Amino acid sequence: MATGLALRLVGLVSVWACVACGADALDPDQSPGELGNGAFRYECFDTEDAACPDGLTAEEFPDSVAVGSRFQISYEEFDPSGPTSAFKIEAASNVFVKRLDKGFEGISGGFAGLFARRTSDSTIIDIIHLRVADIAELELRTDDNKPLRVAMRVGETQSVRTRTYDKSGNKLAGANDFYWKVTGDKAVALEFASPSAVMDITAAQVGTSELSVTVGEVENLYTITVEEAAQ
Repeated sequence: MATGLALRLVGLVSVWACVACGADALDPDQSPGELGNGAFRYECFDTEDAACPDGLTAEEFPDSVAVGSRFQISYEEFDPSGPTSAFKIEAASNVFVKRLDKGFEGISGGFAGLFARRTSDSTIIDIIHLRVADIAELELRTDDNKPLRVAMRVGETQSVRTRTYDKSGNKLAGANDFYWKVTGDKAVALEFASPSAVMDITAAQVGTSELSVTVGEVENLYTITVEEAAQ
């Protein structure tokens, strides 16, 4: 942990020096490279990624991604000489992340080194260390960032999305596979098939249902009670 944080601090010092030389300010979804040559950008898979509610732009560059999650990173060089270069992002090893056809997958907890390699001459331009952490907790939040309502009325629908946290309560980014199941009365209906990080839950009839949401070995259970629609 200390080593990873120290590397991030080195990167910040380098970028502050770059900013002093005239580099543009970073966007919220960017983080400075540790060699100070540019910035890494967290790219959105889609709305399945907890860091990207709109599926287009990450709210910020995450501190950590979840084990088992899929994510994408790109790179932009500060003040490139000549035409803008293209870069390939590579993992320093396959211990903490592995390369996918599209992006990476977190496979074990630790700090994953990611290189930015310029495709024109194969030169490594920069590096960043991204923390990968096990999921210890998950919760459901509505579109207006409120907890799942466990009391509903027939005909109501609430849209929720999953959020995951590590054992210290830090929010995790990345697109994981979440599996949903309803047991008990057929009081609520799930509108999307699993796996999905988002779900519309509709109150179908009066009764009580148990909602289970699972990611990896972590499961949350909710008891939802449905009453008659208001007159």
